[in-house]
Amino acid sequence: MKRSALFLLFTLAAIVAHGAIKTVKPGRIDSHIRNLLDTDTLYLASGSYTCVGTVDIESNIVIIGDKESRPTLTLNGNFKLLDGAERFVLENVEVKVSKRYFMITSAEEEVSIGSIVLRNCVFDFGGEAGASLFCPGSKNETLNSVGEYIIDNCIVFNALYPKHVIYTAGSSNKTKVGKFLVQNSTFATTGFGLIITAVEMESQIIISNCTFYNINTTGNMSGIFRMGNTHAKVEISKSIFNYSPPGVGFLVLPARSVKITDSFTTADTGDIRKGSGLKKATGTAAQIFEAPSDDPTAQGASFKIKDPAIAKLKVGDPRWF
Repeated sequence: MKRSALFLLFTLAAIVAHGAIKTVKPGRIDSHIRNLLDTDTLYLASGSYTCVGTVDIESNIVIIGDKESRPTLTLNGNFKLLDGAERFVLENVEVKVSKRYFMITSAEEEVSIGSIVLRNCVFDFGGEAGASLFCPGSKNETLNSVGEYIIDNCIVFNALYPKHVIYTAGSSNKTKVGKFLVQNSTFATTGFGLIITAVEMESQIIISNCTFYNINTTGNMSGIFRMGNTHAKVEISKSIFNYSPPGVGFLVLPARSVKITDSFTTADTGDIRKGSGLKKATGTAAQIFEAPSDDPTAQGASFKIKDPAIAKLKVGDPRWF
């Protein structure tokens, strides 16, 4: 057994001491996911895996891939979080999303999710059809909730359908999210901005050490963070944003408190509106980044910051330092 796999299994054993670690062969795995128990962990070794259609999730799900090889999962549908899915964890996996959303929730029943964690993953949404990592599907009368939604050390790109890429909740949606934590990640080439919801809620939004490139390609004016009824504590630090068009609102929300430190927009972003605390870099994206690309995983792509004054602050996704 490879040293990395052995180390990972020891780590998993510590996490799920009372459950089973299940290893599956490359191939179709949706039935394996559906059959996981609350305390089980699905381990994906090197290789290619697929899920076909909507995968209903009715228990706690932990899927962890080999850290060194990062296996590929082609998702020809969605992960649908239902009642009983209190935790969803995906780690060390390269995901090719061929439908509009990576995760959805039931529109017919109340769902209470304690934690969603996406860590050390790559999400390629495939272009025009791809939209968002998470689109809860509750109706007016369905009060869904998510305790915390964490994106850590991920690359998300090529989601060109006009939706907000981190979280998209429709105007009638009532899902409440207690905390958004996005850190050490890169987002590139998205149709709209990052988060949108109309629900009245208290929330915390933490963005730390992230790189955002060519987001809101459709020129949508709703806002990069559009949360008109959310009373939020917002903390944005050491992150850099490149978005369009000039004049689009950055934080469109009745924030309870906003703290933005060592964070920038590129010069071609235009005037900063509703983004008090954001600083404007002196160069455009092409001038600031070493080799920006709509596909951050492409050979030669680099979002290393060339401006020495910004670089010394350790701004952006650390993978580019």
